[in-house]
Amino acid sequence: MAYTNQPVLIFNQPVRFYIEAAVRPFVILSAILSFLFLISFWLQLSYLSVAAPIVLFLQIAMACYVGWKLGVIAKLNWRELMLVAGLVGAGAGFVSAVWSLVRFWYVWLAFNLITEPVLSALLASVVSIITVWFFKSAGVFGNKESRITNHE
Repeated sequence: MAYTNQPVLIFNQPVRFYIEAAVRPFVILSAILSFLFLISFWLQLSYLSVAAPIVLFLQIAMACYVGWKLGVIAKLNWRELMLVAGLVGAGAGFVSAVWSLVRFWYVWLAFNLITEPVLSALLASVVSIITVWFFKSAGVFGNKESRITNHE
């Protein structure tokens, strides 16, 4: 098998396209989550009663933003949108799991390094699709024709 200079395609888009689409929401959400974890640790706030609901709300809000920005405005199809939202959710879930492990340092929290990214990716994918469905069924931004094409 010879090496070719062709990009690897997933759903007719190169892998770099999905990574570039997910980087900005991931960096923003990770910075906010890191700030929240550091503040909750510094102020000695209860993680489960204060920080965890805020983290969940932020993940849902970012999934709504990704769904609106990429699904409604950029007109990505549902498979591409779920992949980008899943990348953002998985990254944010991993950041959240790492901060939980650092803060509490229980051995069983090491399992969260696998489960939290997976659950966050599923949540982000579903919420982004629901967001697109809501905006399209409401007719908001429905007639705009700007489809992102292959960025190579």
